[in-house]
Amino acid sequence: MISSLRAVSRFLIPVLLVGLAGCGGSSKPLDLGGEDGTKIGQLLEELNDAIDQPKKLKGLLVAGATVPTTKSLGGLQFYIKGKPSLQGSEGTGKVLVSSPNGDKEVDWSFVKSGDSWKIKEFKLP
Repeated sequence: MISSLRAVSRFLIPVLLVGLAGCGGSSKPLDLGGEDGTKIGQLLEELNDAIDQPKKLKGLLVAGATVPTTKSLGGLQFYIKGKPSLQGSEGTGKVLVSSPNGDKEVDWSFVKSGDSWKIKEFKLP
C-alpha cells in the first residue's frame, strides 16, 4: 500500500507543481546555486527512492552517521528548500520534510565525497 502511495505521489507532486507554475508563462528550473547545489538536490531524490532500502540508504550518508530505521521514514519525502550554503567540501541546507501530517523544515549538513555529496546530519522533525 505504501509503495503504491509513493508511486502516486511521485507522479502527482510534479504535476501539481507544474500546474502551480501558471499557464502561459515560462517556468524556470529551481535554482540550487550551481552544480554542487544541484547534486545535493539529486541526493535527496535518491534518498526518497531509498527510503525502504536500508543498504542504499546507508550509502547516502557519511560513514558513521546514524541511519534512521525505514519504519521511522515511512510516508516521508525530503526536498531541499532553496540554495544550500556551501563552503568547500561542506554544506548546510534547509530540508523540507513532507509527511501526510504536514510539512516541516529542518537543517541538515552535507559533505562532499569525491564528485558526489553525502548526508552528514540526518534530522527528522
